[in-house]
Amino acid sequence: MIVKCFAASALVVALTIAPVFAQPASDQAAPSLSDAQMRNVDRLIDKALEDNLAWDILESLTTEVGPRLGGSEAEARARDWGAAKLKSLGFKNVRIETFEMPYWERVSESASIVSPFPQKLAVTALGGSIATPEGGVTAEVVRFRTLPELEAAPLEGYEGKILFIDEPMARTQDGSGYGTAVRKRGAAAVEANKRGAVAALILQPAPIAIATRTLAPPCAVAARR
Repeated sequence: MIVKCFAASALVVALTIAPVFAQPASDQAAPSLSDAQMRNVDRLIDKALEDNLAWDILESLTTEVGPRLGGSEAEARARDWGAAKLKSLGFKNVRIETFEMPYWERVSESASIVSPFPQKLAVTALGGSIATPEGGVTAEVVRFRTLPELEAAPLEGYEGKILFIDEPMARTQDGSGYGTAVRKRGAAAVEANKRGAVAALILQPAPIAIATRTLAPPCAVAARR
């Protein structure tokens, strides 16, 4: 399969963003828990699984704010949403602290299968992605079932290719499948670069977005470079 990819991006440095905190951060390592404390932790976890509060909070965020790349206008709305939500849940000492960070802006992206069966693909660039050359890149695609499979692949033989990790996220009640699947967001481009590939593609780690379902665009966060 031959795929053509095009992506444009811009980096604007030092835009002010503001995360939300409910309690002060601590530089000290977390202390070990006693048996009694662990029983309380287990009790709280079990209780949390008895209702839909966590789901309702997540649904509220994805519906009312949606994608919220750090430093963007949407991230500012997410900050205000977070402060209001924490206060409504009864948290104390909710405050907003501002700081500066580099801001990467997504400009445009597109991809399409050139052969054997031409068709457009729904894609989005991971945050921090480097723009393609003018006109994009066209290359043969090599599929890997998982990120570990790519990591174990030889460092030679993939020059000029587009490497695709076709790894879905395992659905679990506690969300543990997300941690495994999302790792390819940060590592796919790094591993592709080691092997001389021109681009890396990954299957969207998360299921179709909550609330919006099939109307949702592809999901993306920052990539590691």
